[in-house]
Amino acid sequence: MNLLMDIGNSRIKSAVTTATAIRELVTFPCSTDNCRTVLADQLQGLEVPKKILISNVAGPAIAEQIRTCVRENWGMEPCFVPVAREWGGLVNGYTEIEQLGVDRWLALLAAWEKYHSFICVVSCGTAVTIDIATAGGRHLGGLIIPGFELMQRTLNQATQGINATITRDPIRAPGATTDACVSNGALYAISSLLDRVMDDLEAQHGATPELLLTGGDAVLIGRCLSHTFRLNHGLVLEGLAVIGGKDA
Repeated sequence: MNLLMDIGNSRIKSAVTTATAIRELVTFPCSTDNCRTVLADQLQGLEVPKKILISNVAGPAIAEQIRTCVRENWGMEPCFVPVAREWGGLVNGYTEIEQLGVDRWLALLAAWEKYHSFICVVSCGTAVTIDIATAGGRHLGGLIIPGFELMQRTLNQATQGINATITRDPIRAPGATTDACVSNGALYAISSLLDRVMDDLEAQHGATPELLLTGGDAVLIGRCLSHTFRLNHGLVLEGLAVIGGKDA
């Protein structure tokens, strides 16, 4: 068994591998104030893993708490997976590979490993990130824009008169209140961008990529797209499983 952890900006997703599958565990919130204690509670009762593979985009303070907790519980050293130039035929398209978030790399790796086709992977979280790879394994790069809630918060912070309440029920239509104008505008901005990216990729490459959505706002954004898509909330964990190999 391998233990996999996807550490985001506000929560940790985890899973264990079996001989044939990935079994996701409980997702829980964390911060630098409580990470070590909360994680120790989650590890109680788990079988000691062969490997612990971690994707961390929450910074070094969280990483150190994770490392300490794992040492105290199991006397092991976790592996914080780095971004690679190439893995299993997928070639990183960034000029400086360390600038690519490890969560983006792992999600792209998982999707390409699964489909081995022209793919567009979109993570709908605090930021919306888009990464594209060809069927031959060439990462074409990507795009980053603020996520749904961040767009709304940023507009409030940068203006004096809007002061909109952040909402979670937008529609693709003009709004009749400031709150609706802001939330609907954010939804339009993200969904319209994704549809345009898909159209441009099809025009440029003569084929429509497989579109995969992941992240907390994937359902919200996906329901407003004109293009068909696959929903997969576990892509980063699946990428860690690819890196970890077949150990169970």
